[in-house]
Amino acid sequence: MSDTTPLKTGSIESAIIPGARLEMSKDLVARKNQDGTVIVMKLDDSAVFYKIDGIAAAVWTELGNKPTLSELVSKFSEQHPNHRDEIGRDVTNLITALLGKQLIEKT
Repeated sequence: MSDTTPLKTGSIESAIIPGARLEMSKDLVARKNQDGTVIVMKLDDSAVFYKIDGIAAAVWTELGNKPTLSELVSKFSEQHPNHRDEIGRDVTNLITALLGKQLIEKT
């Protein structure tokens, strides 16, 4: 039986190169549910699932376009212009966590 592991952010340190494109790792399977939640499983570790929901799921979906970190921050800041600093911090923490879990990669 597999456990669903929520994706935690903020504790993983990883250098994000400005201008680097971000994309989903090739060795995983992801499924977006009707409620907007995304479930991700790495092919080499089928015992662990990651649940991504809320704004993080919208960021995950946007990774299909291979954006840079600044493009992600700009896109979501346009929707909430009074919270640009908070969005920048939260998106950076999410990307750092996804990189640390090797769910995404820099190109």
